[in-house]
Amino acid sequence: MRVDSRTLRRDLSLTDLYELINTLPIGYHGFAVMSNMYAAAYGVINQSKDGAGEAVTPLNNCGREELWAGLVGVQQDTERELGYNLSSRYHKEKINLKKSPFLVLEWPGLDAVNVRPGWVLAGANRPVEFRAMTGVLGVPIGGNRYTVTLDGGRIENPHEVIIRNSVNGLSYRYDENGTTYPRLVGGNWVVLLNTAVDAYNGTDALDVYHRSYAYVTVTLPVGAVVSDYYLTYPGTDQIVPTHSVFATGGSNEYTYIVYSYALPTPAFSNDTIHLNQNQYYKLYQTLDLKKRTQVTINAVVTRSCPGVGSFETDTVEVGISIYNAALSIIQLNSPDLDSLLNLCDLFPLDTNYCDENSTSYSLTIYYHTTPNLLRDSHLNTIENAIRAVMAKVAAELPTKACGCDSEIGFIGAQQATYFKTRDVFGGVITSVDFGAMHGQFIYNQLMAVAPRYRVPINIPINL
Repeated sequence: MRVDSRTLRRDLSLTDLYELINTLPIGYHGFAVMSNMYAAAYGVINQSKDGAGEAVTPLNNCGREELWAGLVGVQQDTERELGYNLSSRYHKEKINLKKSPFLVLEWPGLDAVNVRPGWVLAGANRPVEFRAMTGVLGVPIGGNRYTVTLDGGRIENPHEVIIRNSVNGLSYRYDENGTTYPRLVGGNWVVLLNTAVDAYNGTDALDVYHRSYAYVTVTLPVGAVVSDYYLTYPGTDQIVPTHSVFATGGSNEYTYIVYSYALPTPAFSNDTIHLNQNQYYKLYQTLDLKKRTQVTINAVVTRSCPGVGSFETDTVEVGISIYNAALSIIQLNSPDLDSLLNLCDLFPLDTNYCDENSTSYSLTIYYHTTPNLLRDSHLNTIENAIRAVMAKVAAELPTKACGCDSEIGFIGAQQATYFKTRDVFGGVITSVDFGAMHGQFIYNQLMAVAPRYRVPINIPINL
């Protein structure tokens, strides 16, 4: 689902917002899958057998916006509590400088400095194909019973398709016979339609739709690294949830399999979308293809001189190196180390008079971290931390305020009251903490045993 920047983290620029949601350890689609909601989390009905079926009521627009806000807020709060990121992340940080060449950054697990993410448009308005394939009927079996062959490269599970007449749009189901149909023939699925189809003459075309997938075929540059290229919602840097990418036989041609239920357009945000009723017109018809890059941006020391001369601030670039990656300790580099220890000397004498009593210095640095550089105890916490986030986000989703029916399914389970029982004088007493939901209890229990990262105390100048 494309985020609405008007309601989600309005303090961030669009660029920073997209970067944040692209790199969260558990994004919107991750929640949809782990909660077993799938299409329902997007306000879509597709009658899929991917786990949720139609048992879970689709979230309305209010519920979806609140879910996005909860995912962002709870994960950021959790990371601040733990002291480290649960996924690889880019950061921008401003630090007040003292007369030492060594500095400790806020987030540990430092693997690169002077870098930030970038995007390059590789192809705008790439068409989305919602049909998995077109096909024709096979040889009649038993009079007017027909088989249909499904492309095994696009259809993994024959139960996940909708077969329609290309002319009148009528849908057909097929027989389930464990000994005969459906069956794999040469890597493709062969299914047998379960109704007489007198209208067919053996050459009529069929449209075959996957209940959850759509397809975008693109041509990448020669020598391109496929993993660097992503499909994004039109005009944004927000990555579209993608199932897989495979080569299609053409020169540098690849097909991206995306989740069709993740493509509703903002114009239909207040609708429940029925893909089983062919409402594909409510989905994005094109997506953008972009290459994700890493851009170099040097660290800068800023001198602020309020009220001195005609200058208030001036800046100078400085070299940075990683001294300790796990602890995110950096070292300022200079041909003349004394200049770093006397920060006035970093700036040309003719720019301003340097009064140490009224002058302050700060360092602005861009860097990248990964939890893979942390201790095993921290790295092994990530899975439980994600479980904790899932539970708390679901528990605190304001379903009643949004008018969402959430009595069943994952959200309903996390919002159920948690009852505590204890033995007292041979009897059992049941009590309820005010406002305590099952998901909040799970979060508190998992976070209670999660190790925190603490910045080492009294780091010496000469590390």
